[in-house]
Amino acid sequence: MKAERAEIISLISQAQASGARQSLACKIVGISPKTFQRWKKPDNVQDGWLDATHEPVNTLTAQERQQIFT
Repeated sequence: MKAERAEIISLISQAQASGARQSLACKIVGISPKTFQRWKKPDNVQDGWLDATHEPVNTLTAQERQQIFT
């Protein structure tokens, strides 16, 4: 994933250097311009979405789950 991301950043940067608009280059690659900007930040090694571990507030309790399945 990291290699793909680096390649996409490189390709979009090359396109921009040749005069292409960032938004159009991102659209062709299939990512949003905001994602591209986030990826270019040096402190962003990994996407936060991949590490999300929160549990929804409306999750059923074990007792509620048991009542449904029995």
